Amino acid sequence: MTVKVKKKSPVAKDKADPDLKTLLRSETAKTQPIEAVFALKKSKIGSSTPAQIGKLVEQLVARAAKASGGTFEALNVFKNLGRFVVKADSEFILALLADPAIDSALANRRSEELLIRPKKKRPVA
Repeated sequence: MTVKVKKKSPVAKDKADPDLKTLLRSETAKTQPIEAVFALKKSKIGSSTPAQIGKLVEQLVARAAKASGGTFEALNVFKNLGRFVVKADSEFILALLADPAIDSALANRRSEELLIRPKKKRPVA
């Protein structure tokens, strides 16, 4: 008996927040780089030193570059937090999302407006 395994998109694995998923599916993702914040799995970082976390991120980025055939424009590693921000094309971001060492990812720039608009406008006396 053979079992067919349907390969899912890394975006569908619930690693990415809704804003990042929307951004990855948008038309702008084809022409402009995307900024995303990635969190490493706690099991991968454990009691690692900041230097070890930096090396792990370098390995992740190298694997993503090899898998996607691209590279990143900017990288900032928060070694004490086990997180990093990368600015790259959508294929590179998808390759990072597919890596088992990644726990979650967020869009670096939020789509929501910070201003709370009034529902009922009325003159103030």
